[in-house]
Amino acid sequence: MPDNPKPWDLTFGIKRKINRENWGKTCPKGHEWTKENTYWLKNAKPYPKRQCRVCQKERKQAKLTTPEGRAYEAGKMRRWREKNPERAKAIEKRSYDKRNKWIQSFKTKCKFCEETHFSCLDFHHRDSGEKLANIGQVRHWSHEKLLEEMNKCDIVCANCHRKYHWEEKRSLTMNLVNS
Repeated sequence: MPDNPKPWDLTFGIKRKINRENWGKTCPKGHEWTKENTYWLKNAKPYPKRQCRVCQKERKQAKLTTPEGRAYEAGKMRRWREKNPERAKAIEKRSYDKRNKWIQSFKTKCKFCEETHFSCLDFHHRDSGEKLANIGQVRHWSHEKLLEEMNKCDIVCANCHRKYHWEEKRSLTMNLVNS
């Protein structure tokens, strides 16, 4: 060791020592190599390279915080969809069906009558002033946002829904005529 060690020499030695102690047990950031946390990346070298899933997730999240990273990922997905139209369509359909089934699980029974078939049930917004959108038209929203919108609604069958709005419009016109 030199007589006057530089600060970077000392830190380099310390880092090397830590890496030697955990070498083979953890990734460079300290995450443990487990079967769930490890995947093997095929590269140009004749052997695969071990990657940490946690570190990869952190790198991807950091990349998505920048506009360039979001644009890059969107372009990557667009190119994949162009190359794999059948698979993309199947994934989209599966996703739509899963979301549709989740939304239909909230349609249990009409508030006014005994109708229980989900195809006859509608979401009725209690206060139309708070309404952001129709539930059927915003299936692409996140679960949290959809749930927030559905909590503003009552479940009513199509007949009761029409009658409710007919009475609402009738009382509004009656008030206008009487005033």
